[in-house]
Amino acid sequence: MGGAGGGGVGGAGGGEVSTVVEYLPPGTTASLDALLVDLDVATRRSDRHRDLHAQVRKVVLPGKPTRARYGLTLEDWRALVWACKGVCAVCGKLPKSGRLYIDHEHVPGWAKWPGPARAGAVRGLLCYTCNRFLVGKHCARTATLVADYLRRYENRSSFTEARR
Repeated sequence: MGGAGGGGVGGAGGGEVSTVVEYLPPGTTASLDALLVDLDVATRRSDRHRDLHAQVRKVVLPGKPTRARYGLTLEDWRALVWACKGVCAVCGKLPKSGRLYIDHEHVPGWAKWPGPARAGAVRGLLCYTCNRFLVGKHCARTATLVADYLRRYENRSSFTEARR
């Protein structure tokens, strides 16, 4: 069927379609149209991956002392960056500086914990604004209280408008 490039559809050396055929599960039969659709989907996925990779590369690597303070290895840092797709985990933006801050749970005695234990308290990566003003030293319970407070205000505002 194929030439020197392996068993595929097409001429010797195999083209793009032949690459897709080589990755089909054994015993699968597919039409050329289906293969081209699969190739188009794979290309779009590849484009998204390339865009994500470019976004992740924009994030500034913190210094070794900063990573050590939070008990993070270089691999841990990279995993955090990929997990948040290279943007703030709250607002979804990357500051122009490219710097994301390590957000961690604020628990008594945290600074005295050994490095690996501190890494377990890391929640994610945030931009300065979200880290400082939205999340800061808060927890889910505090966030719920703030959300309830704002909902009460919204309900009051609609009540006030309805009375006019």
